[in-house]
Amino acid sequence: MSQDLLLQAKQRLPLSVLMAQLGFGDRAKKSARCPFHEDSSASFSLYVGDDREERWKCFAGCGQGDVIDFFAKHRGLNNADACREYIRLADVPSPPALPSSSHQSPPVQPPFDWQSCVAALTPEHRVNFAAWRGYAPKFVAWLHAENLIGLFDGEHIAFPVHDARHNITGCHYRIKRDGSWRYHPTGTRTAPLIVGDIAKAKTVLAFESQWDLLTVLDRLDHHIQPLTDTAAIATRGASNARLLAGLCAPDAVVYAFGQNDDAGAKWLAAIAASSGRITFQVDTPSPHKDVNDWTRAGATSQEIEAAIAAAQPIAVASTADHRVPAHKPVIEVPDEPEEPEAATFPLEALPSAMAEMIAAVSRTERVPLALPAVCALGVVAAALGAGLEVTSGPNRATRGNLYLIASAESGSGKSETFRLIAAPLLDHQTRLIETWKLKTSPQLQSEIRVLDKEIAALERKAAKAGEPMERERLRGELEYKLARKDEMTARAAMPCTIAQDVTTERLAVLLHDNREVVFSASADARKLIDNLMGRYNPGKTTDESLYLSAYSGDFVRVDRQGRDAVVLNKPCLSLCWFIQPDLLAHILGEESLSASGFLPRLLICHTNAVPRRIDGEAEILSESVRGQWTQLVGDLLATFHAADKLHSITPTPEATVMFTNFHNRIVDRRAVDLADVGAFAARYAENAWRLAVVLHAAQWAGEAGSEPMTAVTAANAVRVVEWFVASQLDILAKGRHTAAAKVQDEILELLESNRQRKSQDFITVREVHRARITATADAARALLARMEADGLLTSEDTTPARGGKTTRIFRRIQNPVPE
Repeated sequence: MSQDLLLQAKQRLPLSVLMAQLGFGDRAKKSARCPFHEDSSASFSLYVGDDREERWKCFAGCGQGDVIDFFAKHRGLNNADACREYIRLADVPSPPALPSSSHQSPPVQPPFDWQSCVAALTPEHRVNFAAWRGYAPKFVAWLHAENLIGLFDGEHIAFPVHDARHNITGCHYRIKRDGSWRYHPTGTRTAPLIVGDIAKAKTVLAFESQWDLLTVLDRLDHHIQPLTDTAAIATRGASNARLLAGLCAPDAVVYAFGQNDDAGAKWLAAIAASSGRITFQVDTPSPHKDVNDWTRAGATSQEIEAAIAAAQPIAVASTADHRVPAHKPVIEVPDEPEEPEAATFPLEALPSAMAEMIAAVSRTERVPLALPAVCALGVVAAALGAGLEVTSGPNRATRGNLYLIASAESGSGKSETFRLIAAPLLDHQTRLIETWKLKTSPQLQSEIRVLDKEIAALERKAAKAGEPMERERLRGELEYKLARKDEMTARAAMPCTIAQDVTTERLAVLLHDNREVVFSASADARKLIDNLMGRYNPGKTTDESLYLSAYSGDFVRVDRQGRDAVVLNKPCLSLCWFIQPDLLAHILGEESLSASGFLPRLLICHTNAVPRRIDGEAEILSESVRGQWTQLVGDLLATFHAADKLHSITPTPEATVMFTNFHNRIVDRRAVDLADVGAFAARYAENAWRLAVVLHAAQWAGEAGSEPMTAVTAANAVRVVEWFVASQLDILAKGRHTAAAKVQDEILELLESNRQRKSQDFITVREVHRARITATADAARALLARMEADGLLTSEDTTPARGGKTTRIFRRIQNPVPE
């Protein structure tokens, strides 16, 4: 093929113009969502290379290259076919046909074996998938029986991809590591997921996302009683609405479930235009971002059916002219990349009593699910006290106390949310105090006064006693009375279940006076943070030693000025603090709190709660939901918090394997993407065990100590921890980026040093480690690999001319791809 023809085509139809013609004009810029996968962040970039030619790159791994590479990937063509089709599209005259003898058929690839993916999805996988997504197990079994779900490469949930003749040509699978989506085999064209016979269906339910489609079919019991004359389609992305064109029956009516964002609005308009049929918009109520989010918050089949019945028709706008003059490529470069949306709290991973209360409070208080979810996890952990643990290893037991710190804006509803969720605990404490005031304290005070008189009388007798034996007898009796008085004095303290805004010294006293079990909770924990940060210490040093010991149940002695030290043997503290977003970022920047291990013990998140408008009548919290929650917390308080006997949970072998696999995945990642946050990653698996105790207790209430911990509970605990981990890494991102930039500068300086000192334009893993840029050789290898993936370095393997060990060397790329 003539290179002149290709150059002419590139001049007439540059990449930015081609993208506009293909419907991706809004993504032809420096930072955008990738057209080739369901992108939750701006991982796609269009830029001008050194050769003055427009190029593209997906930093999530879809690929990179020039306009031909983009076109080939979009159409699923090989390079030669892509060049011919691209030249034709650019209106460049085709070259003369080559003699038939010169034509060679491209190698034939074996057909994709979707049935092997279906067979790989075991019953255990189906149970775990149903628990993760909140689907009915029978619905997942139906999907499997219909060949609509499988397992790709042994671990990735996958859905089939069909061609125009309904043959399965590939799969669309989810990367477990980061939640992104990929197509297989390479070159598989984007195609919608369709359930039912869309060519004959009278009603078509259209969705952007596969999750939206599946959750609606699950809620509507499509697997039990199929919806009459109905098909469902997911376009697999907001930019793929055009895939609906020509698929619907002439008399079909389309009901489109758009997502509540700008991309969703564009998708709705494109669906109406592409379908060519009467199209209705099905609204998802605020604050839910999509129908999947809505169902996870508790939407019922009746609510979804009502939303469909209330759907409004979409007016079809005239088709815009996307043709752009070939000599005027337009690339819109924003000042800042688009911000990815925060992941919704995985409500489906929680037991029903907990999940229903969280969803109800989220609706009545108009707050994101994360806010009541953090409260609920803290309350259940506090209700357990030190009375329930799980055997997490041959010589290890793990309790369920959690350290939760979350951010929420002032006026966002965090105080009222906490009041509703913590009501059973607050009422319990109120009852304890009332009983103490009316009965316990008067009895103890009266006994202490009697003891005082008896002690005084014994002291007088002992002073007058002349016989050694009599004196010794009186001394022994006096010793007993004094010990008895100390015991009564300790019991005379006012009971405390929830401690708010107390100093570290006071917290130690409260632990000592309340069987070493306390819940530290505050809807505005600024004062607690000030104490923790050492604001009131003479040396302004952080003061976290008590918190460290009370997390793990270790012995600790708290010295107090002018008063006796407080000694705690196995303290158990649960913690749930809400603070301003800026304060959360501030404490995460305190290196001493990280080095001591306090910050890694935390489950932290931004709840994204902000003040909201009040539209319409306020919803009243359901009394049945409230009563169910109160009963659960009450049972846990009575069975475990006040227990004299420790209850222990035995995990099933499958559950243990689940935790072990999670631990091993984190260990592997500590050598790669978590290398710079190793102290935090070291606690992920432990927090998964702790969360599993909480979820197990919320499921079984007072019977939790006698029921085994299942693999489903373990999977759900891991799911919740992964949500917190994602939030934590997002909060840490700025500091990590700064630190990474500093380390990258050190690498580039080492390269320059080698050039000047050794006339050598490369570096090796060993040199990076020996320069103390990283702590280990594995960390050096991971760092160089990341810089290569980011387009800063290039590598090659070299072997000495006379033979020997092969070494990978890394060189600097002078004009790296812009971020």
